[in-house]
Amino acid sequence: MLFPTPRRSNLTWRGCAAAGLLLCSSSFLNAQDIPLFNEDPGEWYTLGGDFGHTRYTPAAEITAENFTDMEVAWEWDGASFGAISGRSTPSLINGKLITVAGNKRYVVALDPKTGETLWSYREPDTPRAEYSMRADYGKGVGYANIDGKDVVYIVSPGFFLTALDADTGIPLEGFGKPVPIDGFPQSGIVDLLADLGHPYDPYEGIPLETGYITSSSPPIVVNDTIIVGNSAEQGYHQARIENVPGDILAYDARTGDFKWKFNVIPKPGEYGHETWENDAWEWTGDVSSWAPLSADPINNLVYIPTNSADY
Repeated sequence: MLFPTPRRSNLTWRGCAAAGLLLCSSSFLNAQDIPLFNEDPGEWYTLGGDFGHTRYTPAAEITAENFTDMEVAWEWDGASFGAISGRSTPSLINGKLITVAGNKRYVVALDPKTGETLWSYREPDTPRAEYSMRADYGKGVGYANIDGKDVVYIVSPGFFLTALDADTGIPLEGFGKPVPIDGFPQSGIVDLLADLGHPYDPYEGIPLETGYITSSSPPIVVNDTIIVGNSAEQGYHQARIENVPGDILAYDARTGDFKWKFNVIPKPGEYGHETWENDAWEWTGDVSSWAPLSADPINNLVYIPTNSADY
């Protein structure tokens, strides 16, 4: 399925165990230096290495012949950051290893030669982050070069989008809007709940009787547009069939301005809405994109895997 780029797109949904979306990310703004397939042994820009999520590098220093001769150069222990799952894949960006760790989803930059911690960033505590079932599942960071500055992006367990200067770990000046919670920086953060269209409290989040949404994978930046996925409860731990839908959100990579939302469950008047019998579109949800996203920046597309609706 291929769609144009209105503020709110449309999708036919047929209930199944797994599905996916193919969306146009934005108008072309500025081609990034991230290849569709990784051809640079010195960089690892996305969770999967490149836009195609190939998890491949042409680096050839380690071979079958010398593998048994390798020795440990250094170890970095994420236990001090509360890391348990070990699910994060670091990005190698211009001489820095950048990753996330622990259920607070610290962002950490390391020297790849020595393992020295260069900087770390932690989002202030909120109840909406504390009850996240996906807190220690951050997996990695998103990346873009914005006007010559390397920027990394994460989505937190509390469902905030944060942009950080990759050299310093400082929230990006001029990005997002102030969050009305004590301790949050005045710049560099977008409250993603604000653009989902459901009543919420900035500190507490969406009332749990209404639904639940969080994040388990980093965003991806395609031609200056940040695409944000989401997750809900693990499929094998679903406690309810009523929930908020996992709508896809998009933001300007420079400013954090909201660009568009894709309704994973079509609203009245949208294509496919009539297939949701018994008014299920009003009360069911999920259809979350918990897994990492991939993209084709040349054709301005983002590929989004999803699970099914709650049932």
